[in-house]
Amino acid sequence: MAYTNIEYADMVFMLGLADGSGNLSARLWAERFPQRRVPRPNTFLTTYRRLSETGNVRPVNELGRPRLVRNVANEELVLDLVHEDPELGVRRIALRTGISPSVVWRILHQNHMDPYHRQRVQELLPRDYPSRLIFSQTIIAKIAMNPNF
Repeated sequence: MAYTNIEYADMVFMLGLADGSGNLSARLWAERFPQRRVPRPNTFLTTYRRLSETGNVRPVNELGRPRLVRNVANEELVLDLVHEDPELGVRRIALRTGISPSVVWRILHQNHMDPYHRQRVQELLPRDYPSRLIFSQTIIAKIAMNPNF
């Protein structure tokens, strides 16, 4: 469970009173704030280090955009987009919905859909059928002459 900004500020203050000792900071915290949970000694040191390095007391994972969890609404959104345009890739779906690409990939995988673009490499044209017919007849004739062909 995350701490509040006031609790983080109090941790830095306690660490200053304890002259940089995490263990003493935890004891001072327990005496001064008996109604609050007591952080581990390392938490005091980590908070101060984070403040001095980043200018913020909150951990990085608490600062960024909120994580969107996988839920029914998100699954329906992704599946609707794929139904509308099956050629959409994972990154484009993620950009349109705001859901992380890994969650989009999991949703597609669970629903037995391919999380990649289908690329058409070959195409049969009407002019191809006579040559295919000749090829097939040649193969059948060679197999008739030599069963091990």
